[in-house]
Amino acid sequence: MEEKRRRPYKVCNSERAKSTGIVVESLKELKERASLKLGAAAASCRVFLDSDGTEIDDEEYFSFIEDQTKFMIVYEGEEWTAGPQCVSYSQGSTGAGSVGASLETNESMEFDRTDAGITAENISSDLLIRIKSDPAFFISFSDESLQDVINFESEQLATALGRSLAEAKHSQEACQQELDRRTQLREATQLLKLFERARQNQGSENELQYTGNKRQRTANE
Repeated sequence: MEEKRRRPYKVCNSERAKSTGIVVESLKELKERASLKLGAAAASCRVFLDSDGTEIDDEEYFSFIEDQTKFMIVYEGEEWTAGPQCVSYSQGSTGAGSVGASLETNESMEFDRTDAGITAENISSDLLIRIKSDPAFFISFSDESLQDVINFESEQLATALGRSLAEAKHSQEACQQELDRRTQLREATQLLKLFERARQNQGSENELQYTGNKRQRTANE
C-alpha cells in the first residue's frame, strides 16, 4: 500500500496570537499535532482555512489542499474570524465607498462599490483577492467556491479582478477543470468501492457453494 506523503502546513489559534509550522500526512494528524503545539485538546478542535473560514472536516478534501496552506484551529466556544488578509470596507477619498484588502504581503487592492455590489451576490470579495494573489488558488477552493467562480459573468469577473477578459475566462476554466477532476476522482473511488463490494460478495457466494458441495459429497459417501 502506498504510503501517504507528509506535507508542510501552517496553523494558528483563533486569536492568531500563536502560529507554527507542522508536517503531517492526514487531517487527523494535523489536529493532533496542532493541538499539541497550541496547548489544547485535539478531540474538541475544528479546522478552518485561515484565509476564508472554510471548515475542513473531510480527509479526502484535505488531501487536495496545497502545501504551506495556513489553517486556523478552533476549539469549543471559539469561532473562525476574518484576519488582516480578508476584506475590510473603507471610505474612498472621492466619497464613493470601496472594498479594500490588506494582504499579508502588505499589498492592497480596491474594488469600486458598484463592482463590489455586483460580486457580493455571487462571489465574495475575499475569493476575488485569493484569485488575484495566488496563481494556484483553485487547489484550496471548496467545490462551492469553484462553482461560484464558474457561474460568475466573465466580463464582471474581469472588471472585479482588474484583468483582461481572457484572463478571467482562464481562471474560470481552471476552476471547471479542478471541479471536474474532483468529480471524476469521487466517481472512480465510488466505482472501486462497488467493485470491491461485488468481489467480496462473490467470494462469499463461492465459499457457500463450496461448503454446500462438500456437505453433499459427505452425505453421499
